[in-house]
Amino acid sequence: AQLARMLSHLATLNMRRLAVIYQDIPFGTSGLGFVEEIAAQLKLEVKAKVPVPPAADDLKHAVAKLQGTDVQANILILAPNSGIAFIRDARAAGNRIPIYSLSYVPVKGILEKVNAEQASGVAIAQVTPNAGGTSAGLTRDFHLAMDKHAPPGTDHSQLHLVGFIAARVAVEALRRAGSSPSPEKVASALKNLKMDLGGYPIDFGAGNNVGSQYVDIGAIDRSGRLRY
Repeated sequence: AQLARMLSHLATLNMRRLAVIYQDIPFGTSGLGFVEEIAAQLKLEVKAKVPVPPAADDLKHAVAKLQGTDVQANILILAPNSGIAFIRDARAAGNRIPIYSLSYVPVKGILEKVNAEQASGVAIAQVTPNAGGTSAGLTRDFHLAMDKHAPPGTDHSQLHLVGFIAARVAVEALRRAGSSPSPEKVASALKNLKMDLGGYPIDFGAGNNVGSQYVDIGAIDRSGRLRY
């Protein structure tokens, strides 16, 4: 869903020549195959495909392979450390081609390796609303819970919000499983679970094992904040 959202976004922007930098493991190769399939449907062209070894922290070789190409956007299908390393090494080499990453790459990790100016414009798919916002009931509840239960000074991050959503869903499944929950009862409750977490619908009904279809794209601004 994240890759499909990225590609439709790039097609809307008329950015049609793409590079895919992917982890050379099933996670990355299957993602590459999906990008190629959807790109063809949207009349986008994958001009460069760059494999990256598992857990790689030095991606200068990957950046070098993109020199001289006419790609308009780099799509990262990489684990967090490799995604951060690519952003660092690309910007250090003066490569300012737009970068689009899956949600696994955290903003905080990027800013530990590059400054906000270099990181600005990096786009990251998101499966939750902006954790810094307060317009949705979900995020208001999240901030209240973090203020009450988290150690003072804890960052209200996107990953914390993901955990908050998972906890809400798990607790609701346990509640619906009754006073003597078992793995089977909880699984049954989840299979029929439909709820709204304050503007964030969850629906596991009709055999759907993906409870949320929410995907958005945020971009890092010059202050280092993620903006939707």
